[in-house]
Amino acid sequence: MSKEINNEFFAKNNLDSKVIILLRDDISKNVASATSDTAKIFSSYSVPINWYQDEYHSGDDELQLNIRKFINKRIDYAFSEESIDLNSSDPWLSLVEDPFRGAQDSAKSSFKYILDHTFFRPRDLLLFFKPLSQHKYKLPLSKTDVNHLIGRYCEEVVNEIKNEFSCFYSSEQIATIFNAFGEISSKLKNPQLRSITYQDAISIINRNCSGVSASELIEDMFYRSLIGGMGDNGYVYFKHREPTTDVYDFNKTHGVIIHSALRVYCSNKGYA
Repeated sequence: MSKEINNEFFAKNNLDSKVIILLRDDISKNVASATSDTAKIFSSYSVPINWYQDEYHSGDDELQLNIRKFINKRIDYAFSEESIDLNSSDPWLSLVEDPFRGAQDSAKSSFKYILDHTFFRPRDLLLFFKPLSQHKYKLPLSKTDVNHLIGRYCEEVVNEIKNEFSCFYSSEQIATIFNAFGEISSKLKNPQLRSITYQDAISIINRNCSGVSASELIEDMFYRSLIGGMGDNGYVYFKHREPTTDVYDFNKTHGVIIHSALRVYCSNKGYA
């Protein structure tokens, strides 16, 4: 339909417009595998939107990251609308302390500290800072303020995840899936345990979830970036951090970990 409108209406009438269809990753993955025809359409015409850049871990200037440029433009606009003074060369510094005062992990910038709790999407940062319009905060935000916002963000983003799950799982299954996440999170609170084995993850899912295949569920959660893999060298593989030069597929030999937002949510909800 979009091809027909673009070719038969916009192009023939010399209109500088295009119809673009936006799909969630899980929906597109499901549709693309439906038939050979849809697979061809996706391989030929679809373009994944990925805000993660390989430079994120390379130590390069954060100001050059596209997602940092995005949030700086939003901060600039918001501060200008409210007539608040800001650092014009890097508006982020007017919003969040960097580095956090007295923080032991000050080697990691405040931007990366926050971003590590997200899925590297612009809307994550908008959701993260949403409470600023509803409550009074002293700017720039301290680490205490940021940690409070992290808790609120994790609650919001997990509610969205549960809504997305409802397209594929029943409400009962969703509840048991989060019970399994909670048990995994509880195990990972052990400082000596950086990940759990694939077989341990299978056992936890089988113990908590009924009516779902444990192996299929783990792979689904991996492609949703809720579960990640950890190699023997400690390197972490999350689908939303997939580099441009590689494709991350689920590997049963890797250790199993869960996303930081899930761990915070499970801890706050008493799962772990």
